[in-house]
Amino acid sequence: MMDDIYANIDSKNAIFGIFMDLHKVSDTVDHEILFYKLHIYGITGTVLDWFSDYSSNREQYVTLADI
Repeated sequence: MMDDIYANIDSKNAIFGIFMDLHKVSDTVDHEILFYKLHIYGITGTVLDWFSDYSSNREQYVTLADI
């Protein structure tokens, strides 16, 4: 990624980044609406699949040592 950024800077092309905090996305956002809006904004293919995989079927486990 950094090579792409540097190459675009050297070529005087515009570059931008989108940074998203997805920590609570499973709790606060309707996934269908989120994926629809991401698709409308041009997020498709592998990137959209990544968001979908990240926000679905997530489980958290806590293991306590025997006392």
